[in-house]
Amino acid sequence: MSFGIVVSIAAFNATGVSITKYASAAQRSTIDTSRTLLIWVVSIAIGNEDWNTGQFFAFILLAAGTLVYNEIVVVPIEIFRRNTSKAIAAREAEENPDGAVF
Repeated sequence: MSFGIVVSIAAFNATGVSITKYASAAQRSTIDTSRTLLIWVVSIAIGNEDWNTGQFFAFILLAAGTLVYNEIVVVPIEIFRRNTSKAIAAREAEENPDGAVF
C-alpha cells in the first residue's frame, strides 16, 4: 500500500507540472479539487470510509470556492466581480486610454 501511495503521488505531481506548463495554475487547482473527490469516492466504494453528509457539503464548498477563485464561475454580486481579471483590465484601459505604459 505504501508503494502504491508513493507511485500515485509521483504520478500526480508529474501530471500537475505538465498541466501547469501547458495550461495554467488555475486549471491545475481545479483538477486538484477533482482528485479530492476521486479519492473520497474510492474510499467510500472500497469501504475504508462511511458516507458523511457533512463531508459532502464541505466538498461542494471547496469546489465552489475553487471555481470562484479561478474565475471559472463569476458570482453576479458586484463586490465579487470587482477584482476579476476582466474588471481589472477594464479599469486599466479606462485609466490609460492611449495604451501608454509608464
